[in-house]
Amino acid sequence: MASSDEKLLEGITSLTPSLLTAMEAFEQVQRNMHPSRLAQLAEFLKPFEEELKQVSEGFDDLEFPEHVARFAEHLFSATTYSLRACNG
Repeated sequence: MASSDEKLLEGITSLTPSLLTAMEAFEQVQRNMHPSRLAQLAEFLKPFEEELKQVSEGFDDLEFPEHVARFAEHLFSATTYSLRACNG
């Protein structure tokens, strides 16, 4: 495998599980959403946000071949929106 392919594989395999875990956390927040619990739920999301920030650093710098560029755009967008949700 070429070096650029290894970087792509590493980027995808580190980002995807963290992204999916954060999305699962959003599901838990949704199930427990109540005005009296907002601060607690925001605190619950912090570790997921921190991990997602960490693994997503440099992901947008990776160069994806044309045949998987759309997949990369979806991962990047989902990560961006997930991080926004953690802040909001």
